[in-house]
Amino acid sequence: MEAQNRQTTLNAMGAAVASALEQRASEIGIECTVLVTMATDEDGLLQTDHVTVFYRKKDAARLAELQELILKESGVPADRQELIEK
Repeated sequence: MEAQNRQTTLNAMGAAVASALEQRASEIGIECTVLVTMATDEDGLLQTDHVTVFYRKKDAARLAELQELILKESGVPADRQELIEK
């Protein structure tokens, strides 16, 4: 039961972070869908582990801006971000 509760918490937190990132991207004119993977660090603290972004071709020239936004808003560096054209 504890493992199931932990997974439910991870999923809910990931969905909330993804929603916030999508909102911020939308505010600067980038349409995308975001998936977030959460994990616990070595101290057992919850953290955003990986961000996958599905972006539109028209926004391809703004990927550096999008990666910077993700870093600023979630703390996830570019090497843990995956950007995929839809």
